[in-house]
Amino acid sequence: MPRLLLLLLLLPLLTEAQTLKSVKNRSKYLLEQCEVLAENDTIRAGSYKKMRIDTRELLEEGRYEANRRTGAWTFYSSKGTPELVYDYSTAQVITINRPRTKASLAQIQQGDTLAQVYLDVAPISLASSVQIYSIIGREVRIPVQLQRIGIQEVSFKPVASVSPAGTSYRAITSHPDPEFKKSAREAMAMAFKGVEWLPAVYEGKPITSTYTFEDVVLTGYTVTRTQITSLPRLP
Repeated sequence: MPRLLLLLLLLPLLTEAQTLKSVKNRSKYLLEQCEVLAENDTIRAGSYKKMRIDTRELLEEGRYEANRRTGAWTFYSSKGTPELVYDYSTAQVITINRPRTKASLAQIQQGDTLAQVYLDVAPISLASSVQIYSIIGREVRIPVQLQRIGIQEVSFKPVASVSPAGTSYRAITSHPDPEFKKSAREAMAMAFKGVEWLPAVYEGKPITSTYTFEDVVLTGYTVTRTQITSLPRLP
């Protein structure tokens, strides 16, 4: 009887495991490997990994239940180490290994003046920085007309305006050329597609803030990035 009872308890788990299958989804720069229901492959319900399609470099991994992210998800740095671990079940950051000293500062309006304050929590992107910068680096270009007049280096700073209702993006460019601005915006749109954000928190409440990324520098056909130098500002 105990063996029969154990079998009955394990049967649902065995049945669930048999209803899953692995699928791969490819886009221009990314490869996703995930488990879905065998009878409905639009429902993710198991392990998930996202990689660069060219190098198979792991960007993030976690689990789904009924198309919802659950439990701890890990987002990886260019060194292959975790740069962020976020628990979707508890809505809490477990660990973060990103530069945060300046990103935790902001300016807010207090009366007629701007005051510099430390945020309780800075805005956080739920994505690997490798994903963001590798896509931007592949997409952005120095326009031919700038190269023709001898300009071989330009840069832009990706900026995210993060609010509890959503996120918008803009590029602060070193040159006013319209084609360069368009190239930067389009590269950012592709890099940040589907990226979720956690809004900043100040005095225990989520607020709207601006997060400034590292500069993206283009020299000829080379794309590099510099360290964060700007502080986020609150509108």
